[in-house]
Parts: sequence; C-alpha cells; structure tokens
Amino acid sequence: MLVSNADGKEIVTIEGLAQNGALDRVQEAFLKHQAFQCGYCTPGMIMAVKGLLANHPHPTEAQARDYLSGNLCRCGTYKEVLAAVRELAGNVV
Repeated sequence: MLVSNADGKEIVTIEGLAQNGALDRVQEAFLKHQAFQCGYCTPGMIMAVKGLLANHPHPTEAQARDYLSGNLCRCGTYKEVLAAVRELAGNVV
C-alpha cells in the first residue's frame, strides 16, 4: 500500500491485534493449527487472513489462496494456514 492511500486511515499491525493480553481469533487459530514454523511469514499471513475475513467472512478456498498469494512461506505451512482459515470461516476441519 502506498502511504498516500493510508492518509487518514487507521492502521493495525500484528502488534495491535492482541487486546488486553488476549490473542486475536486469527492468532489463536494459527496456534491451534500450528500454522507457522520459523515465524518469518507469520505476521504477513495473519494480517492477510484478517483482511480476507473482513471482506469475506465465509471465504472459499480460492479466495483464501488469492489473499495469501502475496506471502511466501519458506517452511511450507500453507496446508496448516488453510486449515486455520477453514476453521475461522466456519468450515471446521
């Protein structure tokens, strides 16, 4: 995103997701499904899933893959990330 597109908008980073010591539901789902290994891609993946769910509360797998396509996971946790998305979308694995 260009900085000019953010003018006047609220920006939430990975650090701002947890509230009052409680993890966000996306963070919880990532933990439950072990959707991380080295942690390099985890913030970007979590924020992409937050955006996905904000725009598509019950996303299809194709929509999830599209939102996650800009994130490269060197450890290959895509299957686990998609499992977390399915649970968050109400399609419990």
